[in-house]
Amino acid sequence: MDDNNERVTTSEAPDPVALQDRTRQALEDAAPMGDAGRLEVLENLYDELSHELERDVGENPSSRR
Repeated sequence: MDDNNERVTTSEAPDPVALQDRTRQALEDAAPMGDAGRLEVLENLYDELSHELERDVGENPSSRR
């Protein structure tokens, strides 16, 4: 764990409204596929966001908590 407790600045943080819109749209698109389709979409979105976070932290190690 990092002892310097630096936080991600607002300009570096993802836009929560954009993430919400992205999630909502993905779930709407998956609605015809039923619960299994929505679950798959959420798992894919989670994986995608995890990779983005890993990439962003890798580019700016001081943003780690």
